[in-house]
Amino acid sequence: MSITTRATATVLASTVLAGGAATAALLGAGAAQAMPTEHDATAVITVNNNTDSTMFYDGGFARDGQWVDAPLTQINAHSSERITVDGWNDGVGATMSYHLSGNSMAPRGDVTLVASDYANNTDTAGTSWQQPLDVHSFVQTGHPHASFVFDIN
Repeated sequence: MSITTRATATVLASTVLAGGAATAALLGAGAAQAMPTEHDATAVITVNNNTDSTMFYDGGFARDGQWVDAPLTQINAHSSERITVDGWNDGVGATMSYHLSGNSMAPRGDVTLVASDYANNTDTAGTSWQQPLDVHSFVQTGHPHASFVFDIN
């Protein structure tokens, strides 16, 4: 191999290595931005359907964030679902509405579940339901990475 050929091969190899390192740095930077920071809030919501009825999701929304694990279209009787919302800033919330049907598919009642994960307000205020249903809710872990539990009875 001549000196010119060897020099060209060395320059090409250096260029490929530098390009690979730059690509890796860019990918790493993108991954770092996708991860939540200590200032981003998250809410993990567990819904326990302790009834003999299926819960059907009627709609809802994530406030100041986005669904990561969005609500399923239904939660079967005596089962649970885990819902996750990631926030963009220092707070996030979610509202989810369901209706329950009895064994004959006749309407049994409605529930609206509200989870708020904000520095000055981490609670389940705004949760509502119709009789004969009953909902017990509590904050399991506080802000900024809160977890909520809703027991539907």
